[in-house]
Amino acid sequence: MSDIPLGTLMAYAGPVFYRNTTNFDDVSEEFEEEFYNLGIKNGESLAQKGWLLADGSRFSPFDSQVGDLNFVLQFGWGGQGAPATYFRVPDLQGVFVRGVSNANSTKDPDAVNRVALYERGNTGYGVGSYQGDTIQQHVHNETSSTVVDMRYAGHSRGNMITRPTGGTTSGVQNAKVSTETRPKNVYVHWIVKASDSPIDLDKLYLEQEKLTNEAS
Repeated sequence: MSDIPLGTLMAYAGPVFYRNTTNFDDVSEEFEEEFYNLGIKNGESLAQKGWLLADGSRFSPFDSQVGDLNFVLQFGWGGQGAPATYFRVPDLQGVFVRGVSNANSTKDPDAVNRVALYERGNTGYGVGSYQGDTIQQHVHNETSSTVVDMRYAGHSRGNMITRPTGGTTSGVQNAKVSTETRPKNVYVHWIVKASDSPIDLDKLYLEQEKLTNEAS
């Protein structure tokens, strides 16, 4: 019996691939074969310790290997009842993690508007709920004279403001723009403790295929 509770999330710094779901031909343009093989080895090693990628994968609550995880997660991260009952493990791909707030806290003023990441997942203050990127509402005070378009090329979002005649834009000429607002960051894999026993990935994959066939 492991001392690490089921449902625990942990950051993992090595590559992770699964032989049954990630074909080298699909990633060969980005990764060397040696790196891919290391990822396969890491994935199998983690599974032997009861860890899986936190990638939103679907599993049956009756699965003999990872079904107990459903007692911890329920449908908080997504799931479905009949005809193909399943639950999802957390999906932390490409997102930052935020601690759960509550109705008496002001640390997440928009918590009530949080949505489900997947079908039947938690919303609002529930663990597993999702919140999209945004910029806090604010005001720029300028003396009206010349109209300036604060939107950058190719994007329609933004407001028209004014600036004094003869004013400059030296403060924003080198602004970094992209398709999202983000801080500096590095990539890691998030993994979830899914079993107290070693996980047979081949057997697990067959169970996932069965779920897919039942749902189709």
